[in-house]
Amino acid sequence: MNKGRSIASSFAILLSFLMSAAPIASAQSSGKQSAAPDDERYIHLKIPRPNRAAHTSQTQGQPERDNANARHLWLTQRMAGLGGPEYVRHVLREADKQRALNLGAGNAATPAKPASNWLSVGPTKDNFIQNFYTLEENDSGRARTILVHPKNPDIVYFLTSGGGLWKTSNFSSPHPQWTATTDNLLTTSGGSVALGSNPDTIYLGLGDPFDSPNLVAGVMVKSTDGGNTWQPFVGLNANTIRDVKVDTSGPQDIVLVAADGGLFRSTDGGNSYNQVAGANPGDAFFGQELWSVVKTSAGWLASAQTLAFFGSGFFGLNGSGGIDGSLWLSTDQGATWNAIPNAGNTFTGAGRTTLAVAKAGDSVVYAFAADTFDQTQLDLFRSVDGGQNWTALGLAAKTPVNPNPDQPDLNVMHGQAFYNQMILVDSNDENRNTVYLGGNLSTVKSTDGGNTWTVITNWLAQFGLPYVHADCHAAALIRKGKQGTLLFGSDGGLFASTDGGAHWNSRKQEGIQTSLIYTLIGNPQTPSTTLIGLQDDGTRVRVGNTSIFNQTLGGDGFGTGWSQANNHSSLASFQFENIFYSTVNPPSDQNDWNQSSGLDPADANFATPIDTPAATADPSGLVFYTSSFSKIFKSTDGGVNFNLIGQQGVNFGHFPRAVLHTVGISPVDLNHLGVPGTGGNLIITTDGAATWTEYPLNSLVPGYASFNAGVAWANDNLLYAHSEAPIPGVIHVVKGVADGHGGYTFSAPANIGLPDVPVDKLQVDPRDSSGSTLYAATWIGVYRSTDGGNSWSQLGKGLPAVVVSDLYENGNTLRVSTYGRGVWEINIAR
Repeated sequence: MNKGRSIASSFAILLSFLMSAAPIASAQSSGKQSAAPDDERYIHLKIPRPNRAAHTSQTQGQPERDNANARHLWLTQRMAGLGGPEYVRHVLREADKQRALNLGAGNAATPAKPASNWLSVGPTKDNFIQNFYTLEENDSGRARTILVHPKNPDIVYFLTSGGGLWKTSNFSSPHPQWTATTDNLLTTSGGSVALGSNPDTIYLGLGDPFDSPNLVAGVMVKSTDGGNTWQPFVGLNANTIRDVKVDTSGPQDIVLVAADGGLFRSTDGGNSYNQVAGANPGDAFFGQELWSVVKTSAGWLASAQTLAFFGSGFFGLNGSGGIDGSLWLSTDQGATWNAIPNAGNTFTGAGRTTLAVAKAGDSVVYAFAADTFDQTQLDLFRSVDGGQNWTALGLAAKTPVNPNPDQPDLNVMHGQAFYNQMILVDSNDENRNTVYLGGNLSTVKSTDGGNTWTVITNWLAQFGLPYVHADCHAAALIRKGKQGTLLFGSDGGLFASTDGGAHWNSRKQEGIQTSLIYTLIGNPQTPSTTLIGLQDDGTRVRVGNTSIFNQTLGGDGFGTGWSQANNHSSLASFQFENIFYSTVNPPSDQNDWNQSSGLDPADANFATPIDTPAATADPSGLVFYTSSFSKIFKSTDGGVNFNLIGQQGVNFGHFPRAVLHTVGISPVDLNHLGVPGTGGNLIITTDGAATWTEYPLNSLVPGYASFNAGVAWANDNLLYAHSEAPIPGVIHVVKGVADGHGGYTFSAPANIGLPDVPVDKLQVDPRDSSGSTLYAATWIGVYRSTDGGNSWSQLGKGLPAVVVSDLYENGNTLRVSTYGRGVWEINIAR
């Protein structure tokens, strides 16, 4: 949520960078990887802070917002634009191979003990959320699509960006029972979903548009039994899925898929897909991404957006990826397409556009559009001839009947027009004049075809309005009762209203475990308690031994820290170098937090990690570390103040990478620190930051390919480094051994059984004095080695194939956070 800052500055930065980085963009567009991948090509894409003087925070009297633009640029910077459809296929093959190997107790590389089961910890609900204000509301993870069974309104499907597809069969209950239907698939990244002519047939597109740099995506999958079982994946030449629709007018379902790679069509009920009119210059969709598809009285209508062109390939510019938008019409079930007549050229100047009809086949169509480059909202357009010609409704010149400081006008998208777009046309209104729009901080309603508007929700339930979490993405209507039930989906999950939007219920989503978590940490003194940082759902604290996690800081929760020797201090951060500490632990109220000092806002990056020493290294419980764009900081007073201990260009030559954890700390002392640097360089100090030495792992370890993601120490003489390189066939874990002369010698263990995917976190088991027992958090699960990385096996059963973002070990319990499926734990008793 970033009302105050336009995407224009972010776009200008990325555009200028891409022009200098065209060879990489071209390599990716052709599906080839650079022979010498360089994660430093994006290092100068320094992400600007929001324009907020002195950055007044939640604890200083202002609610904290997330920043979708900055988050996307961070992911772009972090993964250097690599990936693409070929790499997606590679990760899926790795997941499939690992699943086949681990159907039994272990895999061929490591004879395994009887597997333990993973336990889901939550969050499944919260008692309250705090972001300057305190609300007794409930959130879950980011929404993608909401579907209602056409014959049984109690059956509702909810597709989420990282947690897959969820289903309930008793939605009318005050507390519906939800089931995850996609945990056994090879990814839980949600794009879009639609029902077939038989409503038990589901066509599911996997691939969230807004986290594509670090999630497996770009495939279709089908179920014929309401999500109980799924057929094999069908890959598309795409990374992300934006919309899925089904033409049910004939004997066979025809499936249309809007994706970043264009439009794809199946004429055999989803068994195979072909790209439509996009393969060759001159084709309707050549060099375009597709966003939205609807069936109207004129045929099938689609919104497209031109991709930027660099070198010999196309490249996305922001979360949506494109430049100018256009509308296209098909009269033959999506086989061929032509530009709409667009009399008077009314529909012009658009970027990403979301289309909506009340019912398939309607003549009245609405188009909710961002401007070119998706910098801000353009307008809402209305058509009465199935989308062939349009009238602009002029939102920029209108004011809601109940304006407020968060929504003084009708620009509901604000500066995140590429990201938050929601529109719903009420099918109970025969004239199709009742329309709902959602964007950044508010949702609005018109009952007269867009002439007048009323603000109906606010992101913090202020100004006498009910709560719907910020950043809206999806909407649906249950046609039961006089007004039916409105369903809105946002960064905070699913919200329901039974009175046309006058009141809203956030509790119907309790039980949906789809939190997008960056980091987690626990505390040995309160072993059941967990502190987590979440994408746009703040910083949350687990309540005892429950699945309840309450939010005490808002915005994009990021880093987490907690004293391990005692319960003195806990730390939390959100983007752009904002760190907070609490000496009331576990922190159960926003007033427990105080803002840290000593950091450098001018050097801030989106990523604001926090690293905590083991109790054996820091018996005081007062030491914490963090990093910024070019600097390393240390606190020795429990997070009250931070001091500079290392700087690029002064103490070392390369930048710290903007990852989830940037300072690896020896469990023996505070003298031995390791920082994952850019260009494959590992930055190490053995004298408490008095001096630093860089180790160029790319040249020291043949097969290593940059993208350092962290350092894990076994002791002062043994350490491991890991990589999140999105490149097939490279080494992801290396080992460093003291050479007896004050330095380290690096080599690659055999890594047999470790999937060939990025490793986001590595943990050395402190119970193993030899330093040989390791846990690896990967994009497709958790793996364990007991021989120093030579052989690996999947740890336990029951963990979905999801990106695992962080690990925390406490005695015989290993607790992990995931980006989409919440927190899980497993007993690792030896």
